[in-house]
Amino acid sequence: MRGRGLLPVIAISCLLTSDASALVGETHEAGALAAHVVMVLKRDGSRSGFCSGVALSRRIVLTGAHCVASLSDTRVHFMTAGGPALVEPSRIERHPAYRSDAVETRRVSIDLALIEAKEDLPSSFVPAELAPRAPDIGDVVTIAGYGQREDGATGKLAALTLSLRAPLSTVLMWLAAPRPPGGACDGDSGAPVFDGNGRLAGVVAFAEGSAGRRCGKLTQAVSVVPQRAWIERIVARWAR
Repeated sequence: MRGRGLLPVIAISCLLTSDASALVGETHEAGALAAHVVMVLKRDGSRSGFCSGVALSRRIVLTGAHCVASLSDTRVHFMTAGGPALVEPSRIERHPAYRSDAVETRRVSIDLALIEAKEDLPSSFVPAELAPRAPDIGDVVTIAGYGQREDGATGKLAALTLSLRAPLSTVLMWLAAPRPPGGACDGDSGAPVFDGNGRLAGVVAFAEGSAGRRCGKLTQAVSVVPQRAWIERIVARWAR
């Protein structure tokens, strides 16, 4: 069912500083990657915000765990020829290793969540293919996400090319622009990170800035390759 309960979120979320991030730096059109990316809307009390998400099937979206709330306070959002659409979730599953207090407690956290929509995404969406291996240091990747950009535009999908830097981890990817500043920022958590072959390698979780800026120095993303078993297990369970 395409719900109306969160319709105000579309307008409100474009004005709020979100939990998530928006792309800063030399962005470009998302091109073919646009067919994989949706927006995830979240309401938390009197606050509303938005993230990005990536379609794994016609009904399943992968995003950040901090990007989702209860079933009634989460929606999958996308544009159609007839205007904006909001789709209710039937199920939401956060990764069991997600810790909402990870930054404060310095604990390992897997900031991922799966959303099952109550109805199929439009046929224009194409499920993303999981990367067979995690990127290596120096590899070039592309983030595709929504959010307010440096030119002030909101709600428009854009892409940004970054490269993987040290340290190499089985949990997180550290990403930086060849010519800083550049990276994820307010309005864009949950955005997919694609490898050089357009396959899903990560999901944006955190951004860091410098010189008084909130972002543009470093982007952290959860590596999805080590989490493939969890993703496939939940998807298989929901398919029963």
